[in-house]
Formats: sequence, structure tokens, C-alpha cells
Amino acid sequence: TERRLDDAKKEDSGRGLELIWLNVEGGYENVGLQTFNIDEEELTAGFISSSANGGVLGAGAGVRLLYFTLGARGRVGFFDDWQLFTLGGEVGLHLPLGRLDPHVDLGFGYAGLGSFKSAVRGAADAIAIRGVYGRISGGLDLYLSPVFSIGANASWELLALTRPGLSTAQIDRIKGEAAATPQQAKADLLAAEGSSVGSALALTAVAGLHF
Repeated sequence: TERRLDDAKKEDSGRGLELIWLNVEGGYENVGLQTFNIDEEELTAGFISSSANGGVLGAGAGVRLLYFTLGARGRVGFFDDWQLFTLGGEVGLHLPLGRLDPHVDLGFGYAGLGSFKSAVRGAADAIAIRGVYGRISGGLDLYLSPVFSIGANASWELLALTRPGLSTAQIDRIKGEAAATPQQAKADLLAAEGSSVGSALALTAVAGLHF
């Protein structure tokens, strides 16, 4: 009887046992590097924009055991003044409903900013920002076949970021390039290490393969 029930479920959903998954995603992301900071100049002193909207691309892969998934995910967010890179582990809970697969996922890993652009080139070259992220996400996948699915995903990240303090030579260069501008007086703020707690919200479309 149990075997017949299992066979009936597989015929109804068109899906078999899944062990390996991989997917790619793309969409929109909004990032605030200092969402929970009172001092808005501590991290970048105004030389680099602390909030942005843009596109995001990502990919993930891992294993699945019935309702649970374990894997890794990387993302790159593309913005006017910088790019946001994240890479880490991910664990998920899935609830198969025929061809539909709603899920909730938790992730944690490395976060870093790169490809800085600033009106003051010395600041863009010298500033480095990196840290960790924690992510919660939810989505819904539709299995078009046992091995291919499409879906949508929404995620929110908590970003804990730090910026190493700059050397005297780096600050002097920034002051020279920012001469006679309001930014010149703020260059000294970069001598001390800065930190911030920010957040990111992403909405993505997803395509996946399942084996």
C-alpha cells in the first residue's frame, strides 16, 4: 500500500527523488551599507556612496535530502559606485506540492565590496570594505519537468562590514585630490577603522536543474 502511494505521488508530481541541484538567478537588489548606523560617515566618510540600487546575478549548487537542501551560493550586485560580492553556505527547507516547491533558506558567509568609483580617485583606490552576511530568503519553484524548474525568490541580508584604517600617505593623497572641496576636511576620518551594519533586499527570477 505504501509503495502504491509513493508511486501515485511521483506520477502526480512528475518528479522523482532529487539528490543534486544547481540554479542561476538574476534580478533587482537594493543595498544600504549603513542601515543601522547612527554615524553615517564612519564607514566611507562620504567618499563612497553608502546606498545603491541595481542588478544582481547569482548561482548556487548543493545536495538535497527529501525536504532539506544544503549547498553554497555566490552573488554579485552591480551598482553605479561599487559591486557587492557574497559567497557562503546555504541550508533550506522545502515543501513539495506536486510540481510546486515552496521553500525557505538561510545563508551565511563572506561579503565584500569592489570596483569602487569615486570623484576622488585616491579614495576609490585606497578604501577596502569587507565582512560577513546573514541571509534569509523564501521562494517558489515550478517544476516544468523532473530536471528543470523556474521560480521566483525574495531575500533579505544583514551585512556586518569593516573598513581598515588608511595610512598617512593614503590620506595625504586623498587630500591632494580633494583640495578645495568639502570632502578634503573629511579625509582624516579614514585614518581610523570604520564599521557598519547594513542590509540588502533582492528580488530574483530563478532557473534550476535537478538530478
